[in-house]
Amino acid sequence: MTATGLGALALCLFCVAAAALLRLRATRRALVRLQTEAQERASALSESEAFMRTLTETGQASLVVTDRTDRLRHINSQWLALFGYAQEDVPDLRAATMHTDGETARRRLQTLMQPDGSLRHCATRFRRKDGTEFWGLMNSSRVRIGDELLRVTWIIDNTEEHVAAERLRSLAAEQQMLLQNLQVGIVYTGDGMMLRANARFAVMFGFADTDSPVGLGTGCLFHDQTEVPRFGAEVGKAFAAGAVFSGEWRAARQDGSVFDAYARARSIAHPDYQQATIWMIDDITERKRAEEALRVAHAAQLAIFETASVGIAILREGTILRCNRALEEIFGYGPGQLEGQPTRIWYASEGAYAA
Repeated sequence: MTATGLGALALCLFCVAAAALLRLRATRRALVRLQTEAQERASALSESEAFMRTLTETGQASLVVTDRTDRLRHINSQWLALFGYAQEDVPDLRAATMHTDGETARRRLQTLMQPDGSLRHCATRFRRKDGTEFWGLMNSSRVRIGDELLRVTWIIDNTEEHVAAERLRSLAAEQQMLLQNLQVGIVYTGDGMMLRANARFAVMFGFADTDSPVGLGTGCLFHDQTEVPRFGAEVGKAFAAGAVFSGEWRAARQDGSVFDAYARARSIAHPDYQQATIWMIDDITERKRAEEALRVAHAAQLAIFETASVGIAILREGTILRCNRALEEIFGYGPGQLEGQPTRIWYASEGAYAA
């Protein structure tokens, strides 16, 4: 090979070596960059894991992560404390064993799932390791990590709240039973509108059912509409004094018939109304008729008593309680002078009185 050829070859080899060196430097820079990015990602991941661990361990709720086979993949310390298990118990546990009703409870929860598979504020009974049971409020969501579908569930012990809610429902049911079976009409009103009534009230005022009066004004319960303002003023006066109102009025049924009603009313607090009231109403028509019949009979008897031609007296233990005018005239007394006097004054002597 000539000198020229050797020179050209050397030049080519130099260029190749220079290119290789440049590529090596670029590769080293790329490796350094990749290592730096990997370290940054590892640091970020470590910080994220530390944050999530702190979040799950310091929260109020217990956390459990399960897979498709119902195995517990992760739990926090609150979950262990709530269910009474130790960390070494976890590998052998299945989520279904935590439910008091086992698979039945899980199937019920599946019916409550939203389209995305999540559960929101579902109350269910759980069983601890020692066999005791409690009510838990759970929220659950599906999450996909890589190719694996997991379920993350948060559980809060709400036994006290559940017991209180059940007691409240029981009391409400008892009150409803009492309300519907009382033999007086009961109606709740708010700002002059009927809100709720029992069966006796509906029958008394001729409504088809207890829902019919709801939303109607109380004016429809009066035969004479001019009575409404006067009656309302009396009620307001009693409430202003902090007293219970009681009064009578001529009431109207839905068919237009009229009856005598007696009501007792108390003001109650209601967040949606300025003036809310509970009314207890009796149909006193028969009582009023009986009172009127008694008054008429008493008036007739009094007329007979006063107009009789013979003297008549009502006595108690030797004392004249009452007498008619004829008796007063017989003994020469003025009207009312004999009342309260002893019967001794009718006799001329003690001997005659004693005999």
